[in-house]
Amino acid sequence: MYHHLVGLFRFGCAAAVLVLSFGCGAEDGGRNAAGSGSAGGDKMPNFVSIGSAPLGGTFYQIGAGIADVLNDGRDAGGWRQATNESTGGSLENFRRLDAGDIQVGMANSSITYFAVRGEGGFDRRYDLRTIMTAFPLVAMFVSKQDSGVNTIQDLKGKRICVGPEGAGFEYFVRPILSAHGVTYDDFDPEYAGMQTSVGYLQDESVAATFLGGGLR
Repeated sequence: MYHHLVGLFRFGCAAAVLVLSFGCGAEDGGRNAAGSGSAGGDKMPNFVSIGSAPLGGTFYQIGAGIADVLNDGRDAGGWRQATNESTGGSLENFRRLDAGDIQVGMANSSITYFAVRGEGGFDRRYDLRTIMTAFPLVAMFVSKQDSGVNTIQDLKGKRICVGPEGAGFEYFVRPILSAHGVTYDDFDPEYAGMQTSVGYLQDESVAATFLGGGLR
């Protein structure tokens, strides 16, 4: 059996958003045929790639649904196909949007706030536009009932899964830990996607794992 620590953490200002880059115009020819090129230009790309997140998470499932909707409306929209791509999450999606490798990306609004301002660890401003807010986000630490981890303070000295490396989870994990007097230095952080982290929890490779999801 599993339980979550100190209730459910809901981020009142955090939500999943769809973003696109409008710093560059889309190109025709081979680049669009490969599914890349920015969505901000006058020309619609032939292929629309949606950057979501690792398999097993809410972002990937929602990204697949968005791709289905875009494919249903491709005749009216003017593109040939939309595809959902598994990525590292928000931070990777910013970089891939900026490079023109994807046309739409999913991101956490809390991370996007800093990205567009070039603050909070970002070395420059990302030229992004929010298309829509998709859903509010919730997150929690989960442990086995017999693990001895019943509060956030109990994470200290243990191996804890804190989400995929490079996905930006630390932007909301660190404030939660800080509110309970805990930092990353107090435990051994393990980085993994949701599916993998649940496997780690089942075989007791970690004492607890941080999971996030969306509310309908």
